[in-house]
Amino acid sequence: MKSLKIFSLVLSITCAFAQTTIFTPTDEALAQLYPGTLKGFELVDASVISSARAVKADWSLASPEDVKAFRSYYFGKFLNFMTGLRQKNPKETADKEFNALFDNIYNEAHEAACSEIGELKWLLVQVMFIRGLLLASGEGTPEAYDLLSNVPDTDLFFGALRETPAYLRTPGEPVLPAWKHSVKACLHNMSLDDTKGNDVHEPSLQTNFLSRDIVDQIKKTAKQFGLHKNVYLPMLDCGKVGITTIMKMWLHHAFPVPLTYGEYEAHGIRLGAAVGAEHDEAHGKVDNRRREVQQAILNLLNKVLEANKPVKRAIPLATRHMVERYQAFNEVLLAFIEAKERTAIEQLRAAVSLAPGNKSDPSRKEAEMLARQRYNTGVAALFQVLHEEYAMSATVLEVPTLAEAITKICDNAKTRENIKNFDELETFFNPTSDLSDQEIFEKIKSRTLQSTGIYFLHNGSTPAPVTISDFVDHIDLESLRVIRGPVITEVKFDTNAGQTVKVQTATTRYLVDTIRDENAVLGLVGKKVPGVPLDMENLRVLPKDAPARIEVLSQVKTWFDTVVANTSEMVTNLLADVLANTPADVVARYDALVAAQNAEWQVAYPAPVVEATSAVSTVV
Repeated sequence: MKSLKIFSLVLSITCAFAQTTIFTPTDEALAQLYPGTLKGFELVDASVISSARAVKADWSLASPEDVKAFRSYYFGKFLNFMTGLRQKNPKETADKEFNALFDNIYNEAHEAACSEIGELKWLLVQVMFIRGLLLASGEGTPEAYDLLSNVPDTDLFFGALRETPAYLRTPGEPVLPAWKHSVKACLHNMSLDDTKGNDVHEPSLQTNFLSRDIVDQIKKTAKQFGLHKNVYLPMLDCGKVGITTIMKMWLHHAFPVPLTYGEYEAHGIRLGAAVGAEHDEAHGKVDNRRREVQQAILNLLNKVLEANKPVKRAIPLATRHMVERYQAFNEVLLAFIEAKERTAIEQLRAAVSLAPGNKSDPSRKEAEMLARQRYNTGVAALFQVLHEEYAMSATVLEVPTLAEAITKICDNAKTRENIKNFDELETFFNPTSDLSDQEIFEKIKSRTLQSTGIYFLHNGSTPAPVTISDFVDHIDLESLRVIRGPVITEVKFDTNAGQTVKVQTATTRYLVDTIRDENAVLGLVGKKVPGVPLDMENLRVLPKDAPARIEVLSQVKTWFDTVVANTSEMVTNLLADVLANTPADVVARYDALVAAQNAEWQVAYPAPVVEATSAVSTVV
């Protein structure tokens, strides 16, 4: 009875939230005509975003109202999820282990929901969802774990999979994974050195000569100007979310985390509910946009430093400029999407009018398909640039016009496309055993030292090594070892100086599976490339040099390269689409903002005047 009262209280507060502000009536109209692109939008409640940011940043400083809203929303979603899970596994038919785990997880969540504010921590909420999702789906596959092991901040998830620490087990109690024991066991394990995911870090900001205190002050000031932390919004029993839903949420730095009871697949890998949710959260963890805004601020301050001016005094102006510019850039993209939506609504309504009572009418179906493809031409390209390629960079904010900013972000995306080379580090058909360790090492020797994190100090008498091949005399080759995973192939070796070097690359098989997802996006704009039929079992057992295997591999490579080329073309067309469809006054406001900021900066920190010289330089 107590739990029912708590559950009712949480639901009543959750249902009282205001309607979302991320989506507009235009989205609702488009969803009626093109529901797939906005799948899941009705499950998003943006009213909790500010409360979630406050609690996530520091629960002790959050207001009681924020804590109440946060607690009600997240625990309400979780209890809804668990109730649905119980309905799918009735108590009278479910096995005893499921019932015991359900009661354990459900009761811990209730206890946390009613706890004092001091017990409410963001990590606790994350563990709560991890435990419930693992109960719903079971533990994942090696492929899924390999995929997640190279994402920052997944140590909490992997800690939940490790065994319960001994000090929490009673004598004679069987050894269980931490998620089957308690939140406390999961939190304990996340700090262990050998937990997967804990050695993956975000790249450091390029601070040059600026101190870490300056960087910290920049982050604090940027937050005051509105560069907030990312927020993750759970979406109950939704599965995959539509690309328009994702893009509109991303541009508000809100990330959907679908909670599903069924199968979940991404990048050709069966993830299950738990790993699927962690995968979607990982998109937010590796999103680089906030970090690139901070980098743009640092770039401005480096100019102040070079001019021997006080850097700390320049922080507020540099930060305001870049945060406001970034927010304006997002507003342009939101205006672009909404303009595309309005056009799509008009064209889809016109298509329906061709045969109002007959969805199968050929002329209506063709007109509807063309209307969706015209809409997707811009939105799918933007999805590829931001969600798949993480193409934002500080330089996007440093050019003087919107046209140049869009060109720069598209160029970044295409550059990332170009690193997707079908070079078979470990062979497509049999990544775990076709090549020896030494053969794989030979294939990575062309990698630059910079890409591996090796910084070679030399006295200048001989050229500094650039590649691993140049550096091979400094490597203890007996230490060479290759770890073959279904997603990542990792080569490790020790240098003669005692350092361990780790070189990682996606397996060719995983790269192809990822490109299949990219090809699905191309299908939205009518550019999907027909796939190559594959009989993997028979191909896998053939020798590497078998003609049949070589021929199929050639076909896969051609398909792969064509998908990459088509995606590059789609991204290239984004500039013209944005300029043609975004309201002209929105574009003009962005350009005027940048011009005004540059003028203000020039007054505060004028560029040094370069004296003309009469000397003539002669190139010999």
